[in-house]
Parts: sequence; structure tokens; C-alpha cells
Amino acid sequence: MLLFHMTRKKELLQCIIRKRYTKMINMRKVIYFFLIICLHSNVGWHPFFVFFCGVSGLYVKELQVGNYYICNLKDYANETCTVNYDYNKMIKLLCPINKSYEEYDDRYCFKFIGIRDRLVINNQEEPIMDTLPGIIIENLNMFDRYNVGIYMPFYVKEDITIVCTCESSKDSEAITPYLKIHVKANNSFNKEGEFIKGCDYGNNKGKHQFLTNTLKQEENFLCEINANPGEVVGMNCINFEEYTTTTTINNKKKKHQNKNNKNNFDVIQLRPPHCFSNVSISMSFLRVVTMNVNNLLPEAKYYPEVYSFPKDKKFQKYSTISYLWIPENVPHDILFYCHCNFPQGKGIGLFNINKTVES
Repeated sequence: MLLFHMTRKKELLQCIIRKRYTKMINMRKVIYFFLIICLHSNVGWHPFFVFFCGVSGLYVKELQVGNYYICNLKDYANETCTVNYDYNKMIKLLCPINKSYEEYDDRYCFKFIGIRDRLVINNQEEPIMDTLPGIIIENLNMFDRYNVGIYMPFYVKEDITIVCTCESSKDSEAITPYLKIHVKANNSFNKEGEFIKGCDYGNNKGKHQFLTNTLKQEENFLCEINANPGEVVGMNCINFEEYTTTTTINNKKKKHQNKNNKNNFDVIQLRPPHCFSNVSISMSFLRVVTMNVNNLLPEAKYYPEVYSFPKDKKFQKYSTISYLWIPENVPHDILFYCHCNFPQGKGIGLFNINKTVES
């Protein structure tokens, strides 16, 4: 009789395990299916994000579907992720809200130097914008986690490795988890080392330059770019050198945020909202309309993505960087513009896209 009960308990336990495993597999199938629907329906990342991270939960440390790569260090606080640079890859890093309740900012991303005592050596003396000019970092504080989006630049001048760290969760004393990104210059969009065609009204030059045309709004209110099918164009409004200042402490130079710089990120804005997702078209001398770029170029890709959720304002200095990947098939010449909105006026980026030449 005792043997019968033990056998029966074992069978019930195996049945429960099978059911839970089947449920988990089915849930993953639903998640993959929903993500594929979102991607192929051009509805973007955030509907999937709400379902996937807010409702269903994430059951894996890493997930890659299409050009999306997700590193989940919220639920894997003792783990690390590693991914290779791809200018077409949209990287999402999920971090726990840290135990000190400080806000996540771009100081958590920096050039990788090495590991000491099982911890990443924090290289905060060099801002990430110095290491990788043209990078876009953003954050959404949702579902009790930081949801960090990382868009790698299309122009990379040298091989480099960067890391973006998370702090351990509030109730954990685990080692600091991190995402490591290996960047290879020969994998960049312009393998010849050329800057991306575009208008930079931040006038970033030297180590901060990543677009071809660097200019000041006071001197040039119009920037004109001619681009061909298959090329990438860009736009930026903020000067990154003015964002940091250098001080000398104990004969050591240290960079820090300049809180009194003349860049007011609340008033310097890229327009129309979500350029290049939205662009301005002149219908007549006095009539200008804003429309989605995919109405003009159905296969065009824009970076960063559009979110319906409010973004973390600590990343506002990246909010005026935008890229547009022009498709190979352009049926006719197209002219549109975006502009930088400054307190003293506008800086207009006029983009003339040439039609595809039939061979």
C-alpha cells in the first residue's frame, strides 16, 4: 500500500512538471509570435515591450529575434551578456531598480578596461559620447526595472569594447551584472571610415564628430544633404563638448557634467517630433505638412524608435540624434526636412533623396 502511494505521488509530480514545462514552452511560442507580428506590422517595439516585459515576464537571459537583441539582467542579477556590434541591431538592456534608488544614466555605459575582483572596472572619466560619438542611449522606467535602449552609431572609427552595467537589485548583494558590446570598425556602415551624411547643428568636431556637416545655427540656418538609395543620413542639434568640462584635481584631469553649460536640453529640440520617423514636407510656399517617412519611403528604417511612453529626461542630451536608412528602392526624387529648434532660431536640415537609377 505504501509503495502504491509513493508511486502515485511520483506520477502526480511528473504530471505537474510536464504541465508547467508545456505551459512555459507555449508561453514562449506566444511571445515569439507576438514579437514577429509587431516587427512585420511596423508597429514598433513598444506594444511587444508592454506585453513581453510588463505582462508575461521574461523567462530567458538573452533573446534575439530579427534585429532585436534583449539582455535581461533584471531576472539574472548574477549574469552577464555579450553581443557583437551591428549598426542595424536594436539592443535592449533590462536592469533592476538599484538599491540606492538612484536614477539610471549614461555613466553606467563606458569603455571596457577589464575585470578586477570579479567586478567591472568603472571608467567614468571618459563619457560614452567621447568613446562612441553618435551613440544613442535612452531609458524607460517601467515595470519595476530600467529599460535601456542602445542604438550603436553607424560610423565607428576604431575597434573598441564597451559595457553597460546594472546595479544589483534592492534585496541582492550579488556582483554587478553587465552587458558587453564588442565593436569592430570594419563592421560599421561606412567601412572606408567616412562620416555619415548629415547635419550637426551641435557643431561637434574632432573626437565628437560623426556627421559630415558640422555647423552653428547663428552662422548657417540651412544645411542641405544630397543622398542616394541605400545610404544613411543623420541629424543632431546638441554640442557634446559643451556638456562636459575638464577640471584638474591632484594633477589628474577629470571630466564631469557641466551643469551651467549653455546647452539647455529642454529648449534645444529636434523637430518635427520623432524625426526621422516624422518629416516635414513643403506642399507650397506657405503650407508645410508633417507625415510619417514610411508614407514616402515604405521600406525606410529610422533610429531611434518611436515610443508612446515618456522617456527618462536624464538622457535628453541624446534626444536630438536621429538616423534614417534610405531603402534601395526610391521611385522618385524626394525632398523633406527636419530642423533644430534653438531659443535664438532654427537650423534646418534639408534632405534631397535621389531616385533609384535603373540599370
